[in-house]
Amino acid sequence: EEDLLFLAREDIEISSKNHYCLENDITLTSKNWTPIGGNGAGNFSGTFDGQGYTISGLAISGRSDEDMGLFGYNTGKIKDLTVKGNISGSADAGLIAGQNTGTIENCHTEGSVAAATAGGAVGRNAGTVTECTSSAEVSSTENEAGGLVGYNSKKVQYSGATGAVTGKCDYTGGLVGYNDQGTISQSYANGKVSGSGSYVGGLVGRSSYGTISYCYASGTVNDYARAGLAGNIYGAAIRFCYYNAANTYNQIGIPASTSQLKNQSTYTGWNFEKIWEITDNYPVINLREGITVKELE
Repeated sequence: EEDLLFLAREDIEISSKNHYCLENDITLTSKNWTPIGGNGAGNFSGTFDGQGYTISGLAISGRSDEDMGLFGYNTGKIKDLTVKGNISGSADAGLIAGQNTGTIENCHTEGSVAAATAGGAVGRNAGTVTECTSSAEVSSTENEAGGLVGYNSKKVQYSGATGAVTGKCDYTGGLVGYNDQGTISQSYANGKVSGSGSYVGGLVGRSSYGTISYCYASGTVNDYARAGLAGNIYGAAIRFCYYNAANTYNQIGIPASTSQLKNQSTYTGWNFEKIWEITDNYPVINLREGITVKELE
């Protein structure tokens, strides 16, 4: 933990030249963690390699003027890390990072996030989120709430969210709250979504322009009364995307029953040889050994 505090205090330089590796699991003891990078300090621009280890006990509360997460503002690369914890405040928040303009890869989160722009992993994304999952419960009373990312203007791919999402805000989605000219591909949302604002959807609350492709959402949305896939689209392309047909608000995407959503034959054009797999439940991402994201693009 002390080495992480060195990073947060900038006692260790957080420049793009530096590469940091986690050597074991860590349980944080701070009752109110100070994020690494951002919030008036230098953004984190190096590479942080979790090497498959877990940081648990992350706790942040009562802040209204900070990017909240293990990292505040990431412009570098964070990879192969699991973070468990709870965040509450009135800013941009995600258990990995409050804001991201870099790359977050193969990271996983558990716990809860309640913030103005709230995501299970990232609050506000203008970079790349790839091969990430979150089971965190997410809520917002102000801007956006998404199971994985609150607000996305760049790229979310090969990722999924299973936690419940609650929004007393404009944009509430099972995976992403608001997709603003961004790309969402090869991703899914399985959590229950509840929203009282204008745009509520099983996968995304709203997508303005941008592209959503090869995605599905299986959860209930406002007890089946709102949109199964996207609460609203404006100039956005939706391709090969499926949703729980019991959600009746609109017909954006391809409707399928929950049993059909668990059947590989439902998903026309999807890659079950290299990207997806189904065992006895809904599809999940499983990039086969030796296959790189670059090869799939």
